[in-house]
Parts: sequence; C-alpha cells; structure tokens
Amino acid sequence: MYQKELLIDDRKVKINLETEIGTGKPILDMAFLQAGFRQTISSDELSTDLENLNPHKFGENPFGGNEHVIMTMMEQLKKVIENHIKHYKRMLQSDLGTYVTESIIILDAYYEQVLGESFENKKKETFQMYFNFFYKQFPPEWNK
Repeated sequence: MYQKELLIDDRKVKINLETEIGTGKPILDMAFLQAGFRQTISSDELSTDLENLNPHKFGENPFGGNEHVIMTMMEQLKKVIENHIKHYKRMLQSDLGTYVTESIIILDAYYEQVLGESFENKKKETFQMYFNFFYKQFPPEWNK
C-alpha cells in the first residue's frame, strides 16, 4: 500500500493507493475512464508529483458549492505543467494524463475527507476537462 499525506486547508489529507504485486509500484487506477485502465508509477516520482500538485489551500467559496476546488486544482496543475515544459521543452500526452490523474486522486481524497462528499461521479468529467484544456494548447509535434 502506497500512502502519502498532504496538508490542504490546514487539514491532513491521506492518499492511499494499491501497489503492484512484484514491483511495489503505486497503481493509478483510471477505471473511471475505461474499465480496468491502470498505470503504475515509481513511489518517488508519485510523491514528488503529489507534493508539486498540492494546492495547499482551496479555501471557501463565498457563493457556496465546491466548483472553486476544481478550478483551484486546475490552476495548480497549470503550474506543474509549465514547470515540466520548462524542464523538458515538451509535454507528452502520457505525461499530461499522469498529472491529470494525480490531480483527480488529490481531489477525490479532499472531497471525501474534508468536504464529506463523493467525487466519484465527477472524475471522468474533470479528467476530460483538464486534459482537453491543456492538450489543445500544445504544439502537435510534441506527440510525434
């Protein structure tokens, strides 16, 4: 079992993921996109990504609702993508998918543990919104 704790809105948010038998690598479960769809990642890389994606503060929406949480996460994801591009001079579709999935993992844990709500029905829609928004901004040659 992979475990990571993030501090968001002064609350401990625990990330718990299954690990692959044999390798011990954390499994990013993306069944919300397609049944059985999974990806493994090294524990160190995942920990670094989660730290970088941690917005630290979602705050409260003065108008009610939790849309601000999804938008704040998107802003943090943008910063991580910009840093990745600055370092690697490109963003592969697979890298973007990994970052977006990791963002969904953070949102899922935050919704459940802090807001007391399920994020399950919002995962696919949020993934598609994040992925499509950023992917459409990249030059096509980055994925050749």
